[in-house]
Amino acid sequence: MTALRPIVDFLSSPSFSFKTNIWISKILVYSVLLLVTYPGFLQLHAAPRISEFVALNTRSLIDEDGDSSDWIEIENTDDSDVSLEGWYLTDDPKDLAKWTIPEVTLRPNDFLIIFASKKNRVEPTGILHTNFTLQPDEFIGLVEPDGRTIASSFDPPPQFEDISYGIGTVGASIVTVPVDQGVNAKYFVPAIDPGPEDWRVAGYNDSAWSSAALALGWDTSGPYLDLLGSDGNLSSVAKGVNASIFVRIPITIDDPSAVQRMVLDLNWEDGVVGYLNGEQILSENAPNPIAWNSRATSSHTDSLAVVPDTYELDFTGKLVSGTNILAFQVMNTSPNGSDLLLLPKLTVVSKDATNGDVAAFFEEPTPGTPNSPGKLAPAYVTVDTPTRTFTSGSISVGLTSENTNATIRYTTDGSIPTNDLGSASPEYTGSLTITDNTLLRTRAFLPGALAGPIETHAYFRLESDAAEFTSNLPTILIDNFGRGNIPSAGATNRLPMMMAIFEPKDIGGGVMRSSMLNPPDLVTRMGSRKRGSSSGGWPKNHFSVEAWTENDYEEKDIKPLGFGADNDWILGSFYQFDRALIRNPFIYDVSRQIGRYAARTQHVELWNNLRNNVGGNDYFGVYTLGERLDRGKSRIDVDRLNPTILENNFGNGGPGNLAPFDAQISGGYIFKRDRGNPTFSSSGMGSFVYVYPGGASDRNRPDDFFINRNETAWLTKYLEEADDALDAADGINPETGLHFSDYIDVDSFIDHIMLNNFAMNVDWGRLSAFLHKPRGGKLVGGPIWDFDRNMGSEDGRDRTPDRQWNGTGDSSRTWYDSRYPYYGKVMGYRRNTQGPPTAQSSRPDVMQRWIDRWFSLRKSVLSIENLNATVDKYASPLNVESGNDPSRPTPQDRNFARWNVAPNGGTYSGGDRGWTGEITHMKGWLKRRAEWIDAQFPSQPEFSVASGSVPIGSNLIMNFPEGQAYYTTDGSDPRAPGGGVSATAKRFDGGAIDSTLLAVDSPVSYFIPTDGSLGLTWTQANFDSSKWTQAASGVGWESAGGTLEPLIATNISTQLKGVNGGAYFRWEFDFNNAGAVNGGTLNVQSDDGFIAYLNGVEIASANAPDPAAWNSTASGSTTDRNVVEGRQIDLAASLDSFRNGKNVLAIHAMNSTLNG
Repeated sequence: MTALRPIVDFLSSPSFSFKTNIWISKILVYSVLLLVTYPGFLQLHAAPRISEFVALNTRSLIDEDGDSSDWIEIENTDDSDVSLEGWYLTDDPKDLAKWTIPEVTLRPNDFLIIFASKKNRVEPTGILHTNFTLQPDEFIGLVEPDGRTIASSFDPPPQFEDISYGIGTVGASIVTVPVDQGVNAKYFVPAIDPGPEDWRVAGYNDSAWSSAALALGWDTSGPYLDLLGSDGNLSSVAKGVNASIFVRIPITIDDPSAVQRMVLDLNWEDGVVGYLNGEQILSENAPNPIAWNSRATSSHTDSLAVVPDTYELDFTGKLVSGTNILAFQVMNTSPNGSDLLLLPKLTVVSKDATNGDVAAFFEEPTPGTPNSPGKLAPAYVTVDTPTRTFTSGSISVGLTSENTNATIRYTTDGSIPTNDLGSASPEYTGSLTITDNTLLRTRAFLPGALAGPIETHAYFRLESDAAEFTSNLPTILIDNFGRGNIPSAGATNRLPMMMAIFEPKDIGGGVMRSSMLNPPDLVTRMGSRKRGSSSGGWPKNHFSVEAWTENDYEEKDIKPLGFGADNDWILGSFYQFDRALIRNPFIYDVSRQIGRYAARTQHVELWNNLRNNVGGNDYFGVYTLGERLDRGKSRIDVDRLNPTILENNFGNGGPGNLAPFDAQISGGYIFKRDRGNPTFSSSGMGSFVYVYPGGASDRNRPDDFFINRNETAWLTKYLEEADDALDAADGINPETGLHFSDYIDVDSFIDHIMLNNFAMNVDWGRLSAFLHKPRGGKLVGGPIWDFDRNMGSEDGRDRTPDRQWNGTGDSSRTWYDSRYPYYGKVMGYRRNTQGPPTAQSSRPDVMQRWIDRWFSLRKSVLSIENLNATVDKYASPLNVESGNDPSRPTPQDRNFARWNVAPNGGTYSGGDRGWTGEITHMKGWLKRRAEWIDAQFPSQPEFSVASGSVPIGSNLIMNFPEGQAYYTTDGSDPRAPGGGVSATAKRFDGGAIDSTLLAVDSPVSYFIPTDGSLGLTWTQANFDSSKWTQAASGVGWESAGGTLEPLIATNISTQLKGVNGGAYFRWEFDFNNAGAVNGGTLNVQSDDGFIAYLNGVEIASANAPDPAAWNSTASGSTTDRNVVEGRQIDLAASLDSFRNGKNVLAIHAMNSTLNG
């Protein structure tokens, strides 16, 4: 029984010993003596034994969960069945009974794969998992049921990724071809049913059968005649008798356990079934079940038959020592077929056991089958001068190996050192002298051993400006050592480069500076290409960075600057749109603060060397090193899909009748709405780009996992079912009976919409718009990504935060956009609308969740205090002076000096046109945006006492600025589903009070100035206007029968006309609740212009010159119709001007001319 089949890791050092009980001291001494000569593994009996394992598995074998768990292979080398029930596996010589093997039986020469995953799965008919994992150099043992006797064990040397270690031979394999053209075979053409005796097995008596040399068959004049062997033309004995012919070919196998591969090349026509010792190994164009006189189900043309088909035979458990039988039933489509052909060629690969079994590494793991010839442990290279920078002179580099028999070879062109005959890399014979920017790669070679690990070291020569450079930020240097340009965005290849990270160090007095003269804190090989769609052509590029092992496109995890381990990173640029240099880091941080993952970033200063030595324009300015959005425990935490399960589950079909939450394939998926390929489409939701599993975007990567049609079919079906639910009035899919909230994580959609709307992200939803689906979970909106064109950026479409939800132009629509309708459908909108409060949602409960979430966050993460603090968190490090370059003292100064793009402040910068103005502007924009969104909804109630423990008898005052309030005291929602009042809610008799402070006919005092001596004192509440003229409101004049005549209560034409262009008016009123004012409206009917003041503070104006004088005239006119309609002025921004006691509304009214 073969449980699974992987690709594997490697180990080192040969060894053999006999089984011993570790508690017998005499045997222990004997064992130690043997292990000195044959280190590596311990084995007494022939079976069972640990034959192979991988302790550093990344892709050699994937388990049923899609994880690359370590694995152990157990082999039965005996010629009879072996039960493993009650045996143990362990990784601890002090705990031999650590994990118990369940009831599993191994046939002769069979294998069992057990994952060392710590998942502890012991179902005998399932895939087995131990309760421990393997370490690269720790003990591993198979223990007999007594719990004390070690049957097989390893104390391995250090392991290597995806190379296995185990028992095998060291040396070349033995290749034989026991079956080929000209080899003798026995055949029989049955004229009648030959009976039940199995002619396909080794024990069958075929003495009455005829003999002929391969190939067998016949032809008239076609290509088969040249292939037929002696007596192989069977036309006369078979044609017209039977469509089927039985064929037996004996094969001698001395030691079945030594067989590593069996490969069959087969020419055939028209149908054939093959057997090995009676067990079927292949079938082509044959009926099922097959009978003694079966005919081929279809023809196999001559042109196909002359080209052999190749079969990798599964011989596990099928071979015996001695004679084995390879049998065929070859068929024509009819007994009178015009031609027929059978020509097998069998190649057998066996290990050379001349020197016996030893512990060895296997570069190509073979889980579930015999081990290939192995190799001994490699030799290592030690470099006495590791990666470093230097400024002048030269560096001497010495190379040594712990094995004096090793040959050390090296390269300086970035290629991998090779020992191949005729193309070997230079051999190290003495110290190397480095004078310029140099990339050194070196490796040790031993006969019969693995090639040693590659050692790569970079020697960066710094020009004076690079050597003198320091920063309070980390400094990153990327260098290609003159090997070409970085590929463009959208390319499938990457440029091999080196990356060195220099973190700030204390230079005295607690001052932290990074310098490239210090040893780098992290050095890695990497593959780089530019990234970005519209930004891909910027001179200051974004870079996609992939950390590599010593092999190109083979990813490795790194942990730079305190980030979690991963291999994919982004070097993010700030160039055209974000001149504050912080928009992405800021909004990503805000997202994480509200509990939604977004990429973590760290500001750095980047040097990008594509030429000789490092300096000059290699300085690239301020960047962020950040996480690329991809699958990972510290990133988008969705499960890894298992390609084996997906392919085997569905074959060539689709998802069939699988339920939407089938555990094996319901995640994880990551995809996005964006430009790019490859895409998939879902009816009703549009097209998306794959992120994980990846599409065919980077075929260079050996470990990439590409989307297949079964995954696409499942995911598309899921999205379409969700969309059908969204389209239903009640939100329920009519076919599945599931609500859209069963498919979609509504709260994640709310947060995603909120962050994008708050920032006025002009591209949201249609570009860089990520979605993901965990296994067994719902569709999640986010993470957010790419926020350089928002929050008042240089893009311009996001300039005004306080006028509308949407940005201008082709900006994404906030509440519904046909380009990504699913967000709008969730919120209850179905057309491109301005949204609340103008448009009403058809899903008021979801909309209420959005409102509640917004006002909750406004008290915490989205409070102005926290927003400003988060801005400062990222802005402050960019403005730390260095002291060593007065002309470019700070990171932001150096950045803008390098590139022809300058900061210019913004609307809310207070006139500051520099980088600090950009920060001030961004803070002001965020404040105005937050307050504008607040004003679109009824305000939350305010309580006089905070929640928590309060004394008995405490009074609670609830302040409701708007509308009628209801409350509950049992923890339930006063609001009923759908928006009504809950049956358990109580009406609050207090709440907001609408008061008219000045009626239309309120008395007014007026004065016509003849000079400017009053200034603005007359607008103050304490101004004495007792000598002014008292009148009824409605002061002015109109021609007889004119439109405005009904509005005039006091005619002052004789006093004002021709004297002054305007007059002063004061309305006094008392008010004693100034601290509780939540809103106010001033209604003004004015012809032609005016300036209004509340207690001396200007609160409104229309058609007024700036500045206004005592005798100013209006700067424009107002039609009579507009005067009648009046102006309604929102006083929300002026509420602080109200005071308890006496208040005054003062208005300077103006005509458009002196004789108006």
